[in-house]
Order: sequence, then structure tokens, then C-alpha cells
Amino acid sequence: MTLPVVLYVGLWANPPFTSLSERFAHMRSDCAQAGYDLRVWHWDHPGDFLAEDALPVGVILSGSRFDLPCATDPSRAHRPLYDYRPLLARLIEWRIPVLGICYGHQLMALHEGCTLGLLADKRRCNDHPITVVEDDPILGEAGNVLQVPENHRMLVETVDKARWEIVAVSDDGIEALRHRLLPWLGVQFHPEYHPESQHDHARQVFANWLTSLASQPAEVVVR
Repeated sequence: MTLPVVLYVGLWANPPFTSLSERFAHMRSDCAQAGYDLRVWHWDHPGDFLAEDALPVGVILSGSRFDLPCATDPSRAHRPLYDYRPLLARLIEWRIPVLGICYGHQLMALHEGCTLGLLADKRRCNDHPITVVEDDPILGEAGNVLQVPENHRMLVETVDKARWEIVAVSDDGIEALRHRLLPWLGVQFHPEYHPESQHDHARQVFANWLTSLASQPAEVVVR
């Protein structure tokens, strides 16, 4: 039986470009347990996937060691936003669920009216408390405190509230955004790092997102 596809779009700066590194290899089994085939496609190293007839049922935008344009320090940008506009235009056209993680979250937010800022120091830990501030099918009820892995210095600073709803925050700032018009969820933390956490929250966020894909109308996944 052919499984529906979840497409992992690598935005990372370092190889391997067309496969998962050992650190992320568990994502294949996470997806398989949920009934999906995880395929990898690096945004800057096109493969054959986009030539296929069937669209993925969901897309994950990865983290990265690149920086995006930052309102407080524009010189930090390693990649200008326009480099990614063809990819983002494709995702808007597809109108399928997208999970943006860390850099992927920042990329979606920047493209859709937000600005980025910098923490005074890099946030790197396996368990950092974030608070859900709006009921959300993926993150849970408002008031929930989740312990999740973090690895970033840049973050979303201002939000276009006509397009985005803030779903979770921490003492650092915005931790999760949900798009009001597109099926996009952006998280500043790393649910895919869940084997490194002492808590089950990150794994559950990723599992919830995979489960949510089954509720999408079939017509949105056919080219």
C-alpha cells in the first residue's frame, strides 16, 4: 500500500542535503507510525518530487543555521527573503498544512507580514517552558505549560495580527503562531528534537500535527 507523503523541506546550510542526518532519522518512524511516508527535499537542491502528480498531505519546513533579515540587525542575514519566495508561493498555492520549525517558522512569519528580532543570548536547551495562550488543536488548551527543546537566537518580534494568531509564548517572546487564512503553524521550538527532551511534550506536538493531517479535505492534495 502506498502511504500518503509528508514532505520535509530542508532549509539547512550544511549537508546532507537530500537525506536526513542521524539526529533526525527518528522522524521517518514517527511519520510511519502515523501512517505517512516522509520524503526529504532540500529547497536549494531540487529533486524529482515536485514533478510528481500527487501533492504531499503536509509539509515541514526545517530549522537552519542561516539567518534571515532582522529588524534590529539587517547585516545578520545570510539569505534574503526573495531567495525563498518561489518555495513560499508554491506552499500558498497548494494550501496544504505546513509546520514551520524554528527557521522555517521565522521564514513563514517574515513572508507574511512579521518582523524578526534577536535575543541577547542564544537559547539552547532540551527543556524550556512555554505557555499556550490560545486553545489550539496541536499545542493544546490555553494555560498549558509545555517543556520543549530550543536552539535559536533569532525570533519573531512583531506580528501582523490580521494574518497571524499568537498561540504560545515564553519568557523569550513568541513561541508559536497560527495563520488565520492558511493552514500554517509555526513553532520557534524544535518538536523534532523530542528524543533529547526529558518530557513528552515535543513528541506529542509533532504527533498531534501528523494526526491533524488526516482531517484535511482530499481535494487539496491533488495537483
